[in-house]
Amino acid sequence: MNVNEHRRAMEFGFTEIAFNKYGWFAVPKFLDFEKIKLEQSSIRIRRGPNGVWAYALNCNYGTAGSSGPLGVFCKKYANRDVALTAALAEMKGEMTKYLGNSDTTNYKQDVLQKTIRAIVSHEVSLVQLTLF
Repeated sequence: MNVNEHRRAMEFGFTEIAFNKYGWFAVPKFLDFEKIKLEQSSIRIRRGPNGVWAYALNCNYGTAGSSGPLGVFCKKYANRDVALTAALAEMKGEMTKYLGNSDTTNYKQDVLQKTIRAIVSHEVSLVQLTLF
């Protein structure tokens, strides 16, 4: 971790300055890790000590895919529900982008459709929970 990363970590509430055995800034440890499986893809969300949340996506399109790290450079969210809603929307956008793609070797249409259905199902369950 470098100084820039440490400054970003402070935005998540990590204030301690610690060094690892090599003299580098120690990487902060997020709290409340949660992994939400959506067929072959997943969303990872975590909270910093000050209650700021972030997410990262693992998208599997069949053969092709994408993934990003969950760290201090991720976009910040005020609470879990807002972070999860944003993550679901981004994942749905990524999956929808490849629906009907002619490259069916990398973008398996059945995988995309199943993932979108799982996202919609999760979105519905979030709405139902807010009604109570």
